[in-house]
Amino acid sequence: MKTPAEMSRASTDRHSISESVVRVLFSRIADGALLVADDGTIEWFNSPAQKLFSSRADELHGKTIFELLPESFRDAQSGPDATPSLAALLSAGGSDETSPLFRRSNRELSLDVTFAEVQGDHGKKLLALLGQAAVAGEPRVSLNQRVLNEAAARLAEQAGVLRQERAGLQQLQESTRSLSLMRSHFLSNLSHEVRTPLTAILGYADLLLEDARGHSCREELLIVRQNGEQLLGLFNDVLDLSQAEAGLLKLRPVSVSPALMCREVVAQLQPLAEERGLQLTLEIGGNISEKIWCDALRVRQVLWNLLSNGLKYTERGEVRLLVNASSGANKPTAGIRFEVVDSGVGIASESLPRLFEPFSQLSAAATRPFGGSGVGLALCQKLARMMGGEITVESSPGKGSRFSFLLDVAAQPERSRPSAASEAPEPPKLSPEPASRLQGARILIAEDVPATQKLIDYTIRKAGARTTLVQDGAAALKAVSQSTALGVPIQLIVLDMQMPIMDGYEAARRLRQSGCQTPIIALTANAMVGDRERCLEAGCNAYISKPIDNQELLAAVESWLAAGDAAKKSSR
Repeated sequence: MKTPAEMSRASTDRHSISESVVRVLFSRIADGALLVADDGTIEWFNSPAQKLFSSRADELHGKTIFELLPESFRDAQSGPDATPSLAALLSAGGSDETSPLFRRSNRELSLDVTFAEVQGDHGKKLLALLGQAAVAGEPRVSLNQRVLNEAAARLAEQAGVLRQERAGLQQLQESTRSLSLMRSHFLSNLSHEVRTPLTAILGYADLLLEDARGHSCREELLIVRQNGEQLLGLFNDVLDLSQAEAGLLKLRPVSVSPALMCREVVAQLQPLAEERGLQLTLEIGGNISEKIWCDALRVRQVLWNLLSNGLKYTERGEVRLLVNASSGANKPTAGIRFEVVDSGVGIASESLPRLFEPFSQLSAAATRPFGGSGVGLALCQKLARMMGGEITVESSPGKGSRFSFLLDVAAQPERSRPSAASEAPEPPKLSPEPASRLQGARILIAEDVPATQKLIDYTIRKAGARTTLVQDGAAALKAVSQSTALGVPIQLIVLDMQMPIMDGYEAARRLRQSGCQTPIIALTANAMVGDRERCLEAGCNAYISKPIDNQELLAAVESWLAAGDAAKKSSR
């Protein structure tokens, strides 16, 4: 047991223990612990202390530590006012030998005692650690040593638990990583398997529509085309939602005119509005910035979904797109608020909370005439939140709906220029000329799916080019080498990225390693996050996702043929 002088020196040399730490550390030790106020009142005790002095906890509550002393000892240590003091008590217990300081009922207890100063909530307090005296013939272990031994045992036990938890966490992380890779691989394969047949359906529908002007089957072909586009839109939404939920969807901000972006979206949906006999209008406030920094593709996607929903659920009247600046806390125009207002069927208040849940629909009676997959709004909310915004809705049955999309421009990613690997070089702008620019051009088409190969071949040959067809990357390398050796080099390569024997990525890398500078247009049915960058890193100049738009393909071929010709002239 420490003397008061030793205790004073100890408290001077180091910080005292806090009361909160005492209650946590000493609540489960095997020895007794008492927390005593300056006046001797016992404010807290642990379970072993209760067992030392009493069988019931309420017998210790409200007592002072002096009441636990033998009467003879207490009387001997009383001051002039007959009141015992803590100082006198501590002075009396000033040796390392066992001292009969305490009593239980009429029986004195021989205890090892250690005192420590505690910083309480309202001043200094005293911690008394009480241990049973050693039994004769057994080695005596001090109270301090027993406390340390117990603490070490608890720490060792906790360390073992932590090691087990860490091992479990590492296993969980590996499993999560494996599941994420499996999910990404599954989505990639699913994208390829769905987009490949859609390429043939939509592509051949376009070709037939060109030759069916004035023909009686034109209306049926338009139905095929429209339903194919609807299926593609639904698949794209499901794919985007899956990628967003998996954290695989990345934003690609660009500088864009919000007014122009909105006009383009409204123009795309104007035919649908006219078909349904509805008015589709755009109202842009005068305080809109000329340029903003955002992922224009995703903003268009959100607006297109909200407007198309408005047109779908409105049988008569109008759908309006309102665009205004939104004030922020520190900036007068920190964002843009897009509002889609319709005069449609409206939504019941009880249905609003689940409106943005994936694959959730309103009651069958409300949605049966209009259909829908329950994907579009869930995706829109995901995209809005990724861009630092939120979509809210106000609606009443029979009174229409107002969907508000707040885009926080200040929250968009920094305006850093993309790396060379992620940014495709821009071909020169072309003056409007007929497709005769392809006349006589030598183009290699590497595509393993016969229906897609035939479609691309027909489209390019119809524009005047001469084509060479192969079905894998190895054959593409051989065709380029042979044409160069014959003095009639290939001028442009249309390269599918998923082919047997050698895929398009490896073929593009080998062509660039060999010094080939021929423009390469990548075709892929994956359309996953990172596919475009992967194509450009392999050495491709441009990227087109399937289903292929014939006009987009021809425009890319024209542009990159001209870019290749310009590069040859400048190198001479």
